Amino acid sequence: MNQAHWHLLLNHAPILGSLFGLVLLLLAVALRLQPVLLRTGLVTLIVAALLTIPTQLTGDGAEEVVEDQPGVSEPLIHEHEEAAE
Repeated sequence: MNQAHWHLLLNHAPILGSLFGLVLLLLAVALRLQPVLLRTGLVTLIVAALLTIPTQLTGDGAEEVVEDQPGVSEPLIHEHEEAAE
């Protein structure tokens, strides 16, 4: 597996993990601060935040792999990189 594969595997985890953690925290509040849900939501948000690190680090390698592929737009890659930062 190359950097592009790793980047594709990792890039949705922080987004979906953040949403899932938020839902868990909202449930914890709605159910009068259930400690298990509260703790699980917080841990989910921490894990999602930590997964942004390898996602960011694999981005440059993924760019190197795909930039020479036909149909890949350099301005679009640059825009994606700027949005990630």
